[in-house]
Amino acid sequence: MFSDPIAENVFLKSKVEKLGYNQSRFKIVYQFHNWYKELFQLNAEMQKKYEIFTKKIKPDRDTKLICAQIRMGDPGSQSELSKKVSFEFWNFIQNNFLINDNNSSRYVIYVTSDREE
Repeated sequence: MFSDPIAENVFLKSKVEKLGYNQSRFKIVYQFHNWYKELFQLNAEMQKKYEIFTKKIKPDRDTKLICAQIRMGDPGSQSELSKKVSFEFWNFIQNNFLINDNNSSRYVIYVTSDREE
C-alpha cells in the first residue's frame, strides 16, 4: 500500500524518524491498527463492562478461551445442514480441547450463533 514503500526506503529513514515514527513500523498494517484504536474506542462505561466481562470469561492467564461464531443460516431453509454444522463444531471442540486434555476446566467456551436454536 501507500506507506509500505516509505517503510522500506533507506533514504527516507531519517525523515520518517524525525516525524516520530519507527520506519520499520510505518507499514499499512501498523497504520490501520493506529487508526482503528483512535476511531473505535469504548466510552468509559462500556470499557468497564468489557473489562468485567473479560475477567469473568478468562479469570487468569492459565484459562484458555475458545471463541466461535456458528453460522446456522435461515430457519427452515437448511435444517439438516444446520444440524451437521452444529454436530461437527461440538465434535471438534470435544476432540481437540476436552478429551485430549485431562484438565478440561482450563477452558472456557464462548459461542455465538445467528440463530437461537
